[in-house]
Amino acid sequence: MSEEISTLEEGKVITSLAAFGEYRLAVHDKDNVPNHFLFIGSDKAYGYEEYCDVLRALWEGFVDKCERPKLLGLPISDYGFVEETLHCIAPGGWGSPSAPPLAPCRESFVYWLISKSPEIQATIGQNEFDYLNRELESILQIHLGSKQKLESRV
Repeated sequence: MSEEISTLEEGKVITSLAAFGEYRLAVHDKDNVPNHFLFIGSDKAYGYEEYCDVLRALWEGFVDKCERPKLLGLPISDYGFVEETLHCIAPGGWGSPSAPPLAPCRESFVYWLISKSPEIQATIGQNEFDYLNRELESILQIHLGSKQKLESRV
């Protein structure tokens, strides 16, 4: 699935597409964003596990050193950062009733974010924090349910 990441640079957005084992990111003029990102090129691509590491490092810099997170050289908004973090952990379509458990890198990222909850709350806006918190709880519930179903089959 694809997302648009809001940036703090006037007139610019970043598109993020999760497909075929990669996250593909590209910068676009806000008024010129393609309708579908699948058939366009990307400025940078990351493997699924690698992207979890990239976003985790951005969170560490943000909460530990107050460094504004940047993707493709553009500072991203708190909301954009939360949205992209959730997109990395659970790309669209993952939350269906038949969803498999999260991959280990994604599961680890969820638990790390939860462990950093007080620091994150002190760093981002309250609305963004509440949204992140709610979504992580939901993702975790789906993940644990999927994991339990899988284990009961064995």
